Amino acid sequence: MNPGISIWNRLLSFMVVMLAFVGALLFWQFRTEKKNSEELLRTAVSQRQATLQRVNRIVSRSMENFALEQSRSTLGDAPTLDAIQPIAQNANVDVVGYYQTDGDVAVIHDLKRGSTGQRPMISKASLDFLITNGEKALFFELTPQGPLQCAFTPLAADANGAPSGYLIVGRFWDRLFMTNLGMSAETLIQRIPIAAINETPTGFFNDGQEYRVTEIGVGAMGQPVLAYTATFGLNQELTLLQKNRNQLRQISFAIIGVMTLFFAVLWKWLAYPIRLVSEALETDDPTVLKPILNEDYDWARIAQRLTEASEARLQLTREVQRQQEEVRISEENARVRESLARDLHDGVIQSVYAVGLQLERAHMMTSRNPDKAKERINECKDSLNGIIGELRGFIRGLTPAPLQGKSLQDALEQLVIHTRKSTEANIHIHISPEACKSLNTAKSLEIYQLSRELLSNAIRHAQAKNIHVRLLFENDSVDLLVFDDGIGMTEGDGRPDSRGMTNIRERTRQIGANVKFSKNSPQGTRIRIILPLNKP
Repeated sequence: MNPGISIWNRLLSFMVVMLAFVGALLFWQFRTEKKNSEELLRTAVSQRQATLQRVNRIVSRSMENFALEQSRSTLGDAPTLDAIQPIAQNANVDVVGYYQTDGDVAVIHDLKRGSTGQRPMISKASLDFLITNGEKALFFELTPQGPLQCAFTPLAADANGAPSGYLIVGRFWDRLFMTNLGMSAETLIQRIPIAAINETPTGFFNDGQEYRVTEIGVGAMGQPVLAYTATFGLNQELTLLQKNRNQLRQISFAIIGVMTLFFAVLWKWLAYPIRLVSEALETDDPTVLKPILNEDYDWARIAQRLTEASEARLQLTREVQRQQEEVRISEENARVRESLARDLHDGVIQSVYAVGLQLERAHMMTSRNPDKAKERINECKDSLNGIIGELRGFIRGLTPAPLQGKSLQDALEQLVIHTRKSTEANIHIHISPEACKSLNTAKSLEIYQLSRELLSNAIRHAQAKNIHVRLLFENDSVDLLVFDDGIGMTEGDGRPDSRGMTNIRERTRQIGANVKFSKNSPQGTRIRIILPLNKP
């Protein structure tokens, strides 16, 4: 792998990882800030709610303590109006009532309105429940003047041990009282109908800017009498949270700005030059380095060196390519010469040799059969014209003449017919049509040339009386079999520099065939060429 490209990829990976890390850090910070904000609001609400409950409890406890203390000491067995009034005014209560043991009102005084009289302060059912089930209690009663919070306690016992009466003090939960109570915890307290409790549930509302607590005041018998809400405004806390968020955003923007500036500088002075160098190395094109060639830093010198090295390498590559082309042309010329020599040897030379043999036979016939000799001479003339045409085909670079317009079977049969005229030997031929159809043009030509060479060798060297040529189709292969009853030879008997043997080996190698030489029985030579059809 190119080192420059590797550095470029690593630099990009580093930048991506750093941006992802900063993004994850900011995301975590914002989530933490959101979580802390929610916790802060819950804490603020809880503290105010606890403060409200403590203040409410303190106020209720003062009224409860007043009722308890006055029932056992100051008022005695038979409190009078003159005795109750000054004490009740100093106890921050609105109504004071004394009930006899039979349940009738003895004394009642409404300190807030300045009225007195003998009227019910609480319901008869609530009074009976309190007398029966408890000595003291703090509860609500619903009166025409509004909700009344009451403290109930028995008075001192008589000689028989029974209470001489019951003292009840009360405080109206009117708008002024709830306003003063809510101010202690910065809370707005509002009375609501009992039926509206489900419509005003406890929790955040108004987009989280306020928190509401719904409370129920119960009566003497545990029944709901008063329902009210305590609404906590969170403006101060939200302002503080907004300030914190703004500071966090400013810090985030500052971090992003610094990272952007850092990566911009990193890109300008490191990443961008590395990318250009990487591209130049990958494409081997120094022109991409032009943007940094005139810069006043080290990358410009590196780009200059790379440009010079690229130009030198280009010149060297051209020189190597030129030399390789010369070698290729030389090798191609050698192959052409070798191929031409092989084709001339197996084609033209063999044909010329065959014509020579025919002329010799014609010469021997001139004395005893002149007409036959003349006919043979005319055939030799035709053969020479064919050889001349074949030579012209070689000069033009065309396919040798024997297969032009002919099938392999026709060409082989004509070869045998022509060869019979130049030899005393009997030539037998057997050709399988399937074998001819299974060969393409190039392989058919090679099989033809091999057949002509082997047939010529048998006539020239074997001194055979019978020569057999067979082209068979067996076991997904084409077999060319040439055998005779001559003096016999094997592959090792030929001369090492023999052109014929060399051509046979080269042709079989080119078409992927195997050649086997063996003794024929009882005498002669057997040559078998096996061409597998599954090879290209």
